Amino acid sequence: VAAPGRQADLLDESAIAYERVQKEPTDLPVAHLANARDAAQRQAAVAAVAALDVQRRAQVRDLEVSSDAQVTMSLGDVEVQWGGRDRSQLKAAVVRALVDRPGIRSLDVRVPAQPVSTG
Repeated sequence: VAAPGRQADLLDESAIAYERVQKEPTDLPVAHLANARDAAQRQAAVAAVAALDVQRRAQVRDLEVSSDAQVTMSLGDVEVQWGGRDRSQLKAAVVRALVDRPGIRSLDVRVPAQPVSTG
């Protein structure tokens, strides 16, 4: 978790900060939170990334958390509107099935039973 131009907190799978580093890591997804002290926002960021398979995790960039119910990220060239922590495994399955389809530029899985994609 990092604020632009600041130190970053490394989080474990429970969204607990275990180390502060001076620069954003280049080999880990970095979440930019509206309120880095908000545990629910940290948990939402961790849940979204943790639900993805290893290949997708490596593609995560521009992870933005404006609230615990609004997580957005880029997976390669595709912007993904994730939403909150609910139904993360289903959202990840939908992302896995759709994100590599030709022409998709954005994918909204906030309601995973009714995903919306645009080209």
